[in-house]
Amino acid sequence: SFEQLHGHRGDRVWTAPRMVSRSDEANRADQGNTIKASEYMDEPEVLEAKVDAIVEMLKKAKCCTAYTGAGLSRASGIGDYASKKNSINSKIPKLRSPYEAKPTYAHRVLVALERAGYLHHYVQQNHDGLPQKGGFPQEKINEIHGAWYDPSNPVVQFSGNLRTDLFEWMIEMEKRTDLCLCLGTSLSGMNADRVAETPAKRSLKSRSRALGTVIINLQQTRLDEVSAIRVWATLDDTFKMIAKTAIGHDAFNIDPPRACKDQFVIPYNKEGKYDPNSRMVWDLRDHQKIRIQNPEASNFNQTGEIFRKDEQGHYVVHVGRHQYRFGKWCVNADPVFKKVEDDDVLMEDSKSEIPDTIHIVQTHKPVGDTHEWSLSVNPVEAVAQVTWELHPTFHPPAVTCTEAPFSVTRTGWGVFTVNFKIQLTNGKALTGKHKL
Repeated sequence: SFEQLHGHRGDRVWTAPRMVSRSDEANRADQGNTIKASEYMDEPEVLEAKVDAIVEMLKKAKCCTAYTGAGLSRASGIGDYASKKNSINSKIPKLRSPYEAKPTYAHRVLVALERAGYLHHYVQQNHDGLPQKGGFPQEKINEIHGAWYDPSNPVVQFSGNLRTDLFEWMIEMEKRTDLCLCLGTSLSGMNADRVAETPAKRSLKSRSRALGTVIINLQQTRLDEVSAIRVWATLDDTFKMIAKTAIGHDAFNIDPPRACKDQFVIPYNKEGKYDPNSRMVWDLRDHQKIRIQNPEASNFNQTGEIFRKDEQGHYVVHVGRHQYRFGKWCVNADPVFKKVEDDDVLMEDSKSEIPDTIHIVQTHKPVGDTHEWSLSVNPVEAVAQVTWELHPTFHPPAVTCTEAPFSVTRTGWGVFTVNFKIQLTNGKALTGKHKL
């Protein structure tokens, strides 16, 4: 039907896509999907018109969600199940290891669309971390089927259960999504397909309720007839055109997460639970012990250790009998992480009850036209007292704290150097400077 070829928001003057690869194999027989794996492509002028329609929908969307499958990562060298031997993608070299993969051009445009305010959420069927490697924020991506770069989110097998917290998040975003970009997935009936199916069907009932679902895939899918716009093209080619129209240019470099240090002061307590009144050092140096703390994780409470960093700077983590990666973007992105800086005091001649490092923790918040700032130390178990020497305009300029967290709080000017003296329980003292 016309809708299967172009979507219900298409133009009836558009010509049908042409077959570029014939296959009598089912694209996902392992999932009960018997649709043939033949591949099709739109004529150039039709593709251009469809891209214009997609960009207009992006501009109108209040909540646009990307729902992506293995086809999005095929150009990176990671294999997929649906593409057969005669696929137009069959000549793409495969990597020795999927961990070597770099974001595709389409991944990079998705990052640019998010930064431009067009893309609001991302449900990722893949496990490869390529969106985050390209710069997509971790806090906006739901890796519903598990992740290679999150030890607390092991890959979910076809017969397995989705992680409860991620499933509930997916349901919430399913309700909010008014435009879905469905990219490179065969839509073989997975539970997560609801992210694409719900806005598509909602749009059919009332165009005022949802813009619908855009499907971009070389192969046919079961939702083609209910799509808003159906595109038959490679993802990289399509997104190059989308970038030119929506953003104004098509030159996007990979924006990898920055290299990071391996120790962070975070507001968590000794039990590993978030506590804004607590501070602990999260140590990701080699051979440090870890424990999976998310109760929703299938490997909850399992222990392991940081093994090393890989060539891209991600942490290689051993948990139980399994090896994972921990993406460096997690510690770069989360605002609760304060990196251990040069003015943190590194201990020498430490004993077993004395930590290797005492950290100076600074916080501040705006108060009217000025600021309230505070300084404290962490950890506090080995500290007897701390003396802070403030700017002489403060009264008193020297403050001695004898109770944890040995904190001083002031309102006003805060751009100066604070001298401090930390008296330890073993009788030793440490002195140093901290620049506010």
